[in-house]
Amino acid sequence: MIRYRPSLVPVGALIVALAMLMSACGGKLIQTDPRHKAAVAVQAVAESLFAVQDAEGALYASGTITQDQHRAINRQLVKALTLTQSAAKVVIVWHPGLPVPAELAQLLPALQALTGDIVTQLPQAQQAQLWPTIVAVYQAVAVCLILFGG
Repeated sequence: MIRYRPSLVPVGALIVALAMLMSACGGKLIQTDPRHKAAVAVQAVAESLFAVQDAEGALYASGTITQDQHRAINRQLVKALTLTQSAAKVVIVWHPGLPVPAELAQLLPALQALTGDIVTQLPQAQQAQLWPTIVAVYQAVAVCLILFGG
């Protein structure tokens, strides 16, 4: 079995860059800076997508889902990971004090919806396992949207 996994190096590098940005923030700034909240949301989305990808791969390997289901989910995962990479790039170039980039306010809800769509394609038992991860994503995105006035 050949398992397709998109190149995670660029996404991983962006997540490391986001982590460095977050660690560079100080005390009170961490709790109130919209840029930091956006970085946390993007990181939460990426982590949830990796968890979903791992769960989906295990289901496919065990024969629980068909090859057609596997391909459909993987197409959506590639799209979601690409959106995550785009959102991370927007956060990295966003300078503190500037308004929220319009692209970010559009990308986060799209990622939230796509993550939910992907998970609903999995069997109920795996959905239940991934639910805490997905809830964390929804909460992180909701905080950002409130901050962004969305």
